[in-house]
Amino acid sequence: MGAALFALVLAACTRYGGAQWHWSADGKALYRAAAGLPKPAQYARALRLLEDSPSAENAQEHTEIAVQLLTRAATPAPSAQYIYSPPVGNESYGQVIRIPSSSSDPGLVGAQYMLGALYAEGAIVERDLEAARSWLSKAAAQGSVPAAARLAALGAAAQ
Repeated sequence: MGAALFALVLAACTRYGGAQWHWSADGKALYRAAAGLPKPAQYARALRLLEDSPSAENAQEHTEIAVQLLTRAATPAPSAQYIYSPPVGNESYGQVIRIPSSSSDPGLVGAQYMLGALYAEGAIVERDLEAARSWLSKAAAQGSVPAAARLAALGAAAQ
């Protein structure tokens, strides 16, 4: 991991990493436990996974889990409201009706920037400039100045 990227991970962990983290031998259990958390907590857990140094046997698996959690935290999610309609007539059960909402969760800008940086560097995940540009564009669209600068640098490097 590059020095600048490590500094970014360390700074973000200091800001979001308040919760205690316990390593698990079972990566699937670790992912399931973190995947049910709110997006900011998923982001914090992913950063902790990237920051800490797990045993060599689990390092690859924990890196993959961190990237999956970053992706979950960064991915925009449409929001919806649910209402309950009581039973009508002879029906014995009511219905839960989903009403899509026009507002949506745009994803965490920090996670989008981190994914863009990871894909641009290629130190932890395979280098993918298209994915880097995509994530950095999403972060820049939400007002991230570092993402816009990194996106511009990627564009300049491509020419």
